[in-house]
Parts: sequence; C-alpha cells; structure tokens
Amino acid sequence: MEYPFLSSLDFSTAELVVAISAVFFFAAGTLFQLTAMMRCPRYARRARKGKIWFSAARPPVSVILYTEDDIEALDFSLPAILEQDYDRFEVIVVNDGASENVRDYIKKLAGKHDNLYCTFVPVGAHSLSRKKLAVTIGMKAARYDIVAVTEAGCRPASDKWLGSMMRNFTTDIEIVIGNTKEVSDVKPEWYLGFYRLAFKMKFLGRAAINRPYMGEGSNMFFFKELFFKAKGFSEHLDIIYGDDDVFINRLMTRKNTRAEFSPEALVECRCEDAGTAIAEMRLRRDFTGKLLKGAFSPAMFFGKAVSWGFYLSVVAAVACGAAFSNTALAVCPPGLLILWWLTEWAVYCSNAKVLSSPVRPAAATLYDIVSPAIDWRFRYMGRRTMAKNYTWRIKN
Repeated sequence: MEYPFLSSLDFSTAELVVAISAVFFFAAGTLFQLTAMMRCPRYARRARKGKIWFSAARPPVSVILYTEDDIEALDFSLPAILEQDYDRFEVIVVNDGASENVRDYIKKLAGKHDNLYCTFVPVGAHSLSRKKLAVTIGMKAARYDIVAVTEAGCRPASDKWLGSMMRNFTTDIEIVIGNTKEVSDVKPEWYLGFYRLAFKMKFLGRAAINRPYMGEGSNMFFFKELFFKAKGFSEHLDIIYGDDDVFINRLMTRKNTRAEFSPEALVECRCEDAGTAIAEMRLRRDFTGKLLKGAFSPAMFFGKAVSWGFYLSVVAAVACGAAFSNTALAVCPPGLLILWWLTEWAVYCSNAKVLSSPVRPAAATLYDIVSPAIDWRFRYMGRRTMAKNYTWRIKN
C-alpha cells in the first residue's frame, strides 16, 4: 500500500533548509516567549507564594503630588491618597499656579487631615521644566527620608497603595517603581493599547530580573537622599521631560531597585482620551529613551528578529511546498504558525492580567506584523516635534 503523504517527506536541499529554519525559529521564539516575556507573571507568582522577602517595617513616607492648577484632577487624586491605610505619611501638594479655588480646596481638606501641606511654583518661573521645579520644591519640603512622586489626575486603586510599595524597602533597596493604568471613557486604538502593555512588560519585567532602567513619575518611590546626591535634575535641565525616566535611570543599579505590580499598588491615571495620552507618552518616551543607560535590550532585539525569521521561514516553506508539490512542507509550517499564535496569546493574556491592561490577545499577532510601520510613523512624528522637547523653546 502506498502513502502519498509519506512520499512528500523526501526533501530536496532547499526544502530541507526552509523546513529546518521554520522549526528552529519556532523553537527559539517559543522559548523566548515563555522566558523573557513571562517575567512579570513569574515574579507576581513568586510574590504570591511568599518566595520574595518583604519588609514588615512601615517607615514614614512623604508623597509629593504635582498639579497644574487643576482642581478636578486634584479632586480625583487627593482624597484617595489621604485615605491610605498607612501609619505615618505626609502629602505635599505642589501647585503650578495660584488659583484661589485650589487654595480653598486644599485648605478645606487640610482641616480634616493634619498631614496635608501645600506649596506653589513661582508664577514667573519659565526657564526650565516646571514639573522638575515643582518636584524639587516638594523634595525640599519633604520631612521624611522616603518620598513618593505622583501627579494630579492619578490616584491609588487601593488604600493599600503605600503599604504595598513601602514593603519593598528591604536591605539595599532604595528605589521602588510601580504600575500605572490609564482610565478613560474613550478607549485607545488597539495598537496603542497593545503598545502600552508591551512597554510595561519591558520596563517592569527588566526590574523584576534586576536589570532596571526607568520608572514612571505617576508611581515611583525612592530615598530623598538620592535626589540631592545626584543634584536633582541638573544633568538634564535642557529637556522638558525626563523628570522620571532619565532622572531615575541615573540612580538605578542591579541591587537597589525593585518593581511592585500587585493590584493593591496600582495607580490609575485619568485622561480624556486614552489613545491620545498613550500616543503623547510614546513620543516622549521615544525621545528620552535615547538618554537612558541600559535601555537597549538584546533579548527584545533577539525576540523581534526571531519573530520575523519565523514568519519569513513559514512563507518560504509554504511556497516551496506548493512549488515542489510537497504536502508536508505546505501543511506543517502553518500548523506551527497556529501553535505560535496560541502561545503568544497565552503569554500576553497572562501579562495583561498581572499588569491590569485589558487588551485583546489577538492584537499580539497583528501587532507583530504591522509594528514596523507603526514604529516608523512614530519616529517620523518624533523627528518633526523634536524641538519642543527642549527647554530653550519656552518663552519667558
């Protein structure tokens, strides 16, 4: 009895090359997905099982809250911070403005909370990033050794926020970075939502394996002493941004930083349009990313190269199978492609759950294909708007 399918297993040299390539890239890509891309879920699982040591001490902390004279954003953030279930903390509101409404609102809350203080950015200060100036003012006003930096419009999702972040200050830990989620009635375009998830997977995942390189200013804790030893933002006063990523990048080491992305430590940032907010954030991060030491990840570069190598090898295998009437070569690589997608979806579903990023896992497949075009678009936009990132553009 003859089996036509078995006869197709007689491979020519060209067929053998594309078949081996497809299997190799599939194996390498699957290994990459299950290791480098699962850092956050793996770290979260270890924390739940008690395999990560947390401090039982509850040292005092100063929370610096920056606001741009926006009472609505302040009302979104301040009550949730003041109601934290934590023993000793103070909240320092640094207002970039002189609105009487903001003054009255803070004065009203201060009557109920004796740990609430307020200061202001001088109205005539236009020579540098106003947020950097505001944070510097807050640092000088802070009484406690550890400071938490956040912004109006961002609020803790739980009253355990301070406790969850502060438990990470064990021996040698001087910096703790947290997770942030955008909340809006207007959902972002699928590719922006997926980019946001992938971005968090990268910088929080790197911190989980002791390779930190940045944090986000909406949820970041560190020792105040580090700020003054580094002379604040003096190294990058020429750029408007960088108050979180570039600044903290200079202070991070493999031993002094931890990431915390438990649900209790999540910070929610309100925005009118999540898509616009994420797009603007990406342009800023693309600009400041060039200034970050250690931001380049060989593992991520390897992952992209393997992904494209796999897709190309599958196309080549199917083409060769059709050209040489090789059924096995035409059918098996698409089967590997389906397994690749299923693995990819499972990985991103796991990360989306841990990092509180509701995205469709199927977007991972499409993003893989269209990401070069999206990256080119943002690089083009970044070049056109590069000048606005510098402080010399600010008019006195």
